[in-house]
Formats: sequence, structure tokens, C-alpha cells
Amino acid sequence: MKVTVYVLTALKNECVRIPFGHYYHGEGVYELYVRKGNVLERREVRLGGSGESFVEVLSGLEPDEEVLLQTLDAAYKGRKKIKLKD
Repeated sequence: MKVTVYVLTALKNECVRIPFGHYYHGEGVYELYVRKGNVLERREVRLGGSGESFVEVLSGLEPDEEVLLQTLDAAYKGRKKIKLKD
């Protein structure tokens, strides 16, 4: 027999959030790539708590900004900007 229990510890209205993914390892500061036109810019983003599907953004992202949720460190470690092909 197996039981799964979800406990709601907080409920927030009108917060910025991004989809949960393998990049997330708990609350803290992350360096994520944010899309600005055809360029990805590396930016510090402070993430808060998470639920089953989303992670709370405390600072570093505005609503409607696009963020890359995969790590590019193997190929682009240390690069602040990456130009995308047209």
C-alpha cells in the first residue's frame, strides 16, 4: 500500500511564477537565461518556494518575460549573452 499526501503550506495571489523543472534545487539565487529578442541574457533570479508544477519568482523576472528552463553550462559556461539564429 502506498499513500501520497500533499500539504498546502502557503497560498499567494498575483505572484510571478515559472514552470517547475530539473533546474530547481530549492529556494535561492539562480543564474537563468532570459530571452530579449534574438538574444539570451544570463541573469540572477531569486526563486522562492515551489508547488507540484510551478516555482515562485521573488526577483529578477518580470511578468511575460521568457526564461530558458534548461541548463546550458556544458556548452556556454560563463557566457553572459547567447545570440539565437534567426
